[in-house]
Amino acid sequence: FTLSAVAQTQCSVTLAWDPSPGDSIVGYNLYYGSASRTYTNIDQVGDVTQATVTNLCPGATYYFAITSVDASGAESDYSAELIYTVPRALATLQLRVTPTGQAILDATGLAGQSYDILAAPSLGSWTNLGTLTLGADGTSEFIDSTAAGQPSCFYRLRGK
Repeated sequence: FTLSAVAQTQCSVTLAWDPSPGDSIVGYNLYYGSASRTYTNIDQVGDVTQATVTNLCPGATYYFAITSVDASGAESDYSAELIYTVPRALATLQLRVTPTGQAILDATGLAGQSYDILAAPSLGSWTNLGTLTLGADGTSEFIDSTAAGQPSCFYRLRGK
């Protein structure tokens, strides 16, 4: 088998493989887990040559292998192992300033993730303004009520 992976979303991956030779193959089993050759999950994917695995943890590394199953129920050896690390969501911060000088910060990233909002008049000394947690849609808004009195301000997010 040749196993390959393509990221679909931040927390899922689609795996594809070459079909097993022979007419008696009736399906495939997809094995995966968080340690090499220690598979804690099995998906019986049927007679297809690709499958999508969802609900993966950002930043975690997973190990995948495929087996084929013939009409009598006999299972092949594992394929070569594919190792995949789920990318971490990169959070973004967008600034809007109201006519009164109030700073509104729109954060976007992984739903449920918490961040500290940091501010500084220059890039040297950062002050924690508070914490926000992104909602189910991966967004949140933070209002810096002290920005109106500042000649300039830099902002950044720090993951918790």
